[in-house]
Amino acid sequence: MQKQVEVYRNQEKTEAAVRLEDQVTHLQKKYEEIEMKLRLCQKPSDFDERLSRMSLQLEGLSKKADMVPVVSGNPDEIQEQLEQCMSVYQILSEIKAEVENVIATGRKIVKDGQSSDPDDLTSQLDQLKALYNQLGGSVTEHRTTLERTLRHSRKIEKDGGHLEEWLTATECELDQREATVPTKSIQAEVHFAQHALDDLGRKKPLLSGLHESYAALSSMCDDSTSLHPVKEQIDDIALTWERVSTRLANRHKNMQSEQVSKEAEMEKFIVGLGEIKGWLESTEHQLANLNSLEESDRNKLMKSVGTEVQNYKSHIENIRDTAVDLINHGTLFQARVQPELVNINHRWENIHKTVQKQEASPFLGHSRKVNTTETLFTIRSYGQDDSQEVIKYPKDEVDVYLQEVSKLADKITLLKNNTQTVPSYQDAQEKAESLEQELASLEPDVATVISRGDTLTLTTHMTDVPRANTIRIAVNDLRNHWSALKTEIEDVKTETQQVSQEINSASKKADEIVNWINDVSKRLHLVNNDENQLEMFEKEMANKKEELDKLNASGLLLKKYKYQNIQPVLTLLNTRWTEINMQFRQYRKVSLEKKTIVSSLKMETEPEPNLVPDFVASVNRLREGISAISRQLSANKLAGNPYDYLKTQEDELKVIKGGLETLKPRVDGLEEERNATIKNISPTQSEQVRRVMDKLREEWAQVNRGYTERHARWLQCSENWRTLQKTVDDFSSWLNTIEERVQSTANQPLPDAKITQKELEKQVTLKHRPSQTLQTMCKEITEGINPEDGKKLQERVDSLMKRWRSLLLDLAARRERIAGDEGSKDSSCVEYDALVTWVDQAQALMDAPVNVTDEASLSAHTTMVQNHLLEITTKQNLLKKLKESKPKAVTPAQISILETNMNKVVKTLPDYKNMMDTKLGVIKTLVTDVEDLYKWTEEMRVKTALHNLTDEEIKMMKLTLQEKEVLYENLDSTYWVLAQDAEGKGLTVAVGLKAILGMAHQITVNLIFCLHVFRLPVCQS
Repeated sequence: MQKQVEVYRNQEKTEAAVRLEDQVTHLQKKYEEIEMKLRLCQKPSDFDERLSRMSLQLEGLSKKADMVPVVSGNPDEIQEQLEQCMSVYQILSEIKAEVENVIATGRKIVKDGQSSDPDDLTSQLDQLKALYNQLGGSVTEHRTTLERTLRHSRKIEKDGGHLEEWLTATECELDQREATVPTKSIQAEVHFAQHALDDLGRKKPLLSGLHESYAALSSMCDDSTSLHPVKEQIDDIALTWERVSTRLANRHKNMQSEQVSKEAEMEKFIVGLGEIKGWLESTEHQLANLNSLEESDRNKLMKSVGTEVQNYKSHIENIRDTAVDLINHGTLFQARVQPELVNINHRWENIHKTVQKQEASPFLGHSRKVNTTETLFTIRSYGQDDSQEVIKYPKDEVDVYLQEVSKLADKITLLKNNTQTVPSYQDAQEKAESLEQELASLEPDVATVISRGDTLTLTTHMTDVPRANTIRIAVNDLRNHWSALKTEIEDVKTETQQVSQEINSASKKADEIVNWINDVSKRLHLVNNDENQLEMFEKEMANKKEELDKLNASGLLLKKYKYQNIQPVLTLLNTRWTEINMQFRQYRKVSLEKKTIVSSLKMETEPEPNLVPDFVASVNRLREGISAISRQLSANKLAGNPYDYLKTQEDELKVIKGGLETLKPRVDGLEEERNATIKNISPTQSEQVRRVMDKLREEWAQVNRGYTERHARWLQCSENWRTLQKTVDDFSSWLNTIEERVQSTANQPLPDAKITQKELEKQVTLKHRPSQTLQTMCKEITEGINPEDGKKLQERVDSLMKRWRSLLLDLAARRERIAGDEGSKDSSCVEYDALVTWVDQAQALMDAPVNVTDEASLSAHTTMVQNHLLEITTKQNLLKKLKESKPKAVTPAQISILETNMNKVVKTLPDYKNMMDTKLGVIKTLVTDVEDLYKWTEEMRVKTALHNLTDEEIKMMKLTLQEKEVLYENLDSTYWVLAQDAEGKGLTVAVGLKAILGMAHQITVNLIFCLHVFRLPVCQS
């Protein structure tokens, strides 16, 4: 027809040519319309609905996935946030295939021309893809942040609890060891201190790890105030660490010094022991040859030995006391000293036996009895541990009584040592009551022993006077020790009550003296050298000096009981007292000089001082100071542009704050002085005082309000300036990095280019909001800064924004180029890449470590495996089709490798899915069974608490209880299997499962409780 039009034109049949051309144009238009309708009919009928549904679902997820930043250091709260994030992640995984299908279908519709508005559809598909990628990126990033935060918070909870427990236990043991006087074993104390110091060194990394974990938490938490409990916990641990470390070092040093001292005493003991042994050997040798001597020589020898015994008696007692002191300071000294002590006592007793047999003199016999009794007492008192090595003598009533006195004296000494230990003021009352209770419990025994001793002294005196004297001395010593102990405990009780009273009254007394000093400081200005008033001041100061001395004494007492709150007040109070005392002396000196002049002139009267002019002058001087501060606040540096000279503003505000702090006591003093002045002046003068004070108050309030406003503005501006500088630096550094990445990846192969493009677009999406914030802050700050600096700042930000926009254009161009490259590729190549990606994803799912203790994570993982399992048939058909088509873009070797990997996935994926389902079912069953078991035990506890069960019901409940115990053991073993599975993969046991374990522990307690109740007698119904 077009050719016919040309023929008509050649034949100059214009009218026919025009009519035929119109018909052709009309036909062509109709053809195009019909063709378009045909293409539209070929478009999938449900595509628009699926596209709309996916868009709405992703928008809903976008609102739901508005990730809340980490707002707490509590692991449970972080775990809850992580579970919410995982739920969004799971939904995204579930709809991934549908989104990809919708996008692929839409691209095909655009390519085949089946859309009436392809540009709009392309835009919708791009937005859908960008939204999905953005959600995936933000959820993944938030998940990673939450997992790191959870790991650090759990580490703080675990290591912090371990360190607190260890430090508390170590400090308690250190308190007990320091309170034990004398030290039982120096070697043990040195070993304890050294071992504890070694433990400190080994646990030092835990403390460093706490600080590092807190720093990591702070960097990931937007609101640092929410981490205050964690920071306080770590600071408390650090303080306790330093305190325990210092105390252990001092303890170790002191014990080493004491060990050196005791070793010196040991050497001294060995020297003295050698002298005693030499005398014992000489005496034993003389007594061994006693029978070979004549009568006169024997008597002389016995007298000589008796004299030597009396001379060496004090020496042996000193050696014995030194030995006992060494024995009480450790097993090492005891092992070396006690055998020597037993040997000396044994040989000493043998000498007395020999003297007893050979000596007929009553005086010598008397001496023997006394010495023998004392020796036996010594052996019983100090050689009990090696009693098998000492010669055993019959124990009569006196010996038994002396042993009882010795034991009771030890108890009194122990209680007396306890009274000398000064507790803290919180424990003082409790310790005083404890001492009173111990004293009351010991009093009947002491009274009984003393009464029995008095009776035994009288009965023994008839037959053996020396032994009676020994009993009397022991009873008197016991009575004196008991009286001294009661006096000391009474003193402790009185001192404790005094401490309690002083704690309540010391602060009040200190405040009264401070107020008096402030008042006197003001009144001294009004004295005007009045001798009467100065004398009155002198008497007041003398009285207050006595009160201050008493308060200082109370401070020493409170310091003794570790009450430190009053010490800073006392230091300040004594300093103020010294200042006011020097001020008074100056006034006193001037008054004495004036008194001498007045006496020489013999003035009969003195005019009464006029108080009002002086008071008004003081107020005016103070107002001048306030005006000076007000002028500083109105100066250009503080009243000008808010962002100019921030450092200078800070210095000016510090100066103003110091000036206000200096003027405040004077303002308060004038208020009090006003109250005292208006009582002694006329109404007119009172009105004048009122007016000047009203002006002073108004100006004072105004200058304080001005300072508060300026300071608040400076704080806000400083924070904004620091935030802007940090944002500019961070944004510039990020732009440098991303620009280098864009330049270095410009010529990547298509698969790598697609991956890189996704990463870059994800990073750019995250930087949209910071870029807008940067521009807003820059605009705000440039409006409040001088034009020159504002211009420089704006140029710097504009330069960054220019680079930002250029980056966006580059990424858009790269995206279009990649899309074009994808369109030009053979469809078989695209299908091959999709299959390879699917196989890799499936293999990665099976290779990924899964935390079987985390139900949410395990469920999400199982869902993704299920999705891949459903796609197996489709992917196999696609591979078969690809293999039959024999595409040129894909080599047979590549298809063979893909087929091998596909078969491997097809073979192993179902078994892997079954294994995941089994593990998921196990953890769900574990949770359900534990909850059911817990509810059953609670019901049983309520029933047994009523005590109204029949014997039959009790019997049935016992049988059921046995079954439940078996069930609990099975649940407990299941938990450990799951926990070992997770730990074997290097994963952390989930908090939820740990909570289940805690519930299981509660179940154990309830089971024990139920079993205990069932064994009790029960009332018959």
